Amino acid sequence: MVKKILVLGATGMLGMPVVFKFLLKGYKVRVLSRSAHKAALIFGDIVEIVNGDVMDIEDLRHAMTGMDAVHINLSGQAELVGARNVAQLATGLGIKLITYISGDSVKEENTWFEQTRNKYEAEKAIEASGVDFIIYRPTWFMESIPLFVKDNRAVHLGLKDIYFHFLSADDYATIVAQSYSMPQAKGKKFHLYGPEKISFYEAVDKYRQVFHPNIKKVSRIPIFMAQFIAFLSYSEYLMRVSKMMKYFYKVGECGDPTETYKVFDPPKTTYGQWLEKRKKLTNPEFFEQFK
Repeated sequence: MVKKILVLGATGMLGMPVVFKFLLKGYKVRVLSRSAHKAALIFGDIVEIVNGDVMDIEDLRHAMTGMDAVHINLSGQAELVGARNVAQLATGLGIKLITYISGDSVKEENTWFEQTRNKYEAEKAIEASGVDFIIYRPTWFMESIPLFVKDNRAVHLGLKDIYFHFLSADDYATIVAQSYSMPQAKGKKFHLYGPEKISFYEAVDKYRQVFHPNIKKVSRIPIFMAQFIAFLSYSEYLMRVSKMMKYFYKVGECGDPTETYKVFDPPKTTYGQWLEKRKKLTNPEFFEQFK
């Protein structure tokens, strides 16, 4: 039975809500972070915080010791290395369950894209660990949209519309926490989709209207132009996002959430509901009622 969970990537956009859902379910949570100070600012003393790096196998060994399960929520170079390190250490440390956030488009034919290849190989390492696992393959998150509205400009990369069943981080975290007490979820990969399919452009535009009405429109920028700008400005972030959007124009959503809905209730948060909730949380008047 799982009682104590180590969360990797707990301070990130998708890691934080999972930590809080685990706590609400009564699990004891340990967090491994390269910045214990940052983790303490977020979680205070409601979790155990261990300073360290998933890329350092001895740091990870120390963090995993005494835990029942590990939830992996990593990105970049740390994602694959971290997953492999967890898989290598798991059986020796008595880990009962490994859970991992992958991606909707992760399958062998898409491994020509580096990010997808890393996730695919991370999945394989976890599957080969000899430990029970659950893998979540979400589509785009609603929480990613604000990244496209910044510096007083709203941007849509690409001239054509592309559609996704945008998923809220809260709905995702709810499913992760629920899955830990569901034996039927073990050994499976779940595609996670939100309740409605809308265009990326519409998502950016609605966010602009609610939070940045001073921005008059969403600018459509051809991907080749965005990559050229990234090259001239030495912007690794813009180049990475441009490549990612080019990839998704090619592969789109390619999972099937049917099996997910046989085990879990379908996510219910619409994009409009997410915007309203986010608006309340950024409105100082919302907090006056708690004084």
